[in-house]
Amino acid sequence: MTINPLDTSNYFRGLLILAGREKHITENERTSLKKIGSILGFNNAFIEAAISDFINNEFIKAEVPQFSSFEIAESFLKDGIKLAFTNNILNVHQIDWLMEFAVENKLSKQWFFIELENYLDKHNSGRAVDFELQKYIVHTNGNSVYIH
Repeated sequence: MTINPLDTSNYFRGLLILAGREKHITENERTSLKKIGSILGFNNAFIEAAISDFINNEFIKAEVPQFSSFEIAESFLKDGIKLAFTNNILNVHQIDWLMEFAVENKLSKQWFFIELENYLDKHNSGRAVDFELQKYIVHTNGNSVYIH
């Protein structure tokens, strides 16, 4: 399955919105956003500018992203959960936004809570949790290919 440019852009923008829910992006969130931006194929200058300008950019739409497939939406939700916990604090505004994302993308609330519990189990056991997207995306000749 191919991840199209709109889905790629929405993925990064959505994670920026999630990280910026408190009107501040922490250093841990910044590091995670740089990693996921790189996985998505964005150059470092763009990633840095997007993160730095996000809070003051009134033109970024804060709505939840819509994706072209359930697989991409599920991957985004898992990565969003990981990003929400980068500071080891459960932020209710971020969890509410992720729940809204799940509903808007027709993912069940039950599935969301199962994924949240799975992440917490892995996190609390000390096991490293990679970004979901990095398991599936491969770059070839400047194009992003999303594979299963």
